[in-house]
Amino acid sequence: MSGIVLRSAEIIKPLQVATGKLHGDSVYAFERDFEMLLHTSRGDYLWRVGEGYISNCGSIPWLGQKILRVKSYDPDNPLQNAFFFLHDDLYQKKGYEIFDREDSDALCRGGLREAGCSRFQASTIDFCLMIGAWGHWGDNAYKNFDFLSKLEKVG
Repeated sequence: MSGIVLRSAEIIKPLQVATGKLHGDSVYAFERDFEMLLHTSRGDYLWRVGEGYISNCGSIPWLGQKILRVKSYDPDNPLQNAFFFLHDDLYQKKGYEIFDREDSDALCRGGLREAGCSRFQASTIDFCLMIGAWGHWGDNAYKNFDFLSKLEKVG
């Protein structure tokens, strides 16, 4: 079990993304800059994402979305989407050498709870992400440039 706990999160600059396809996958491209402040048990972190960043968001398979009643990308739940995007970014950047895999998964799980998911939904999604994303630690499949996202401790 991870030692980090998400206490709360604030979206500072709202999400604005466009949907599309890349290599046959549904993807979301940031149409403008995005910022979110994470309040954790280890301090506060500011996550910034620049216009042009690409992610597949939650990439929850159709059957999983039906069973869990959680959308892979939910236009009505920007906080949930933000944590799916954060999880992708943390995995691409190996946690920015700040967080390990367990921390990254715990932040996503906590963010899903913050976004309104039940403990069961968040834990099940976390388990599936852990299995599905296992081979993607450090894998930047969409070739996002490093400068398009940044995570820094601010408090």
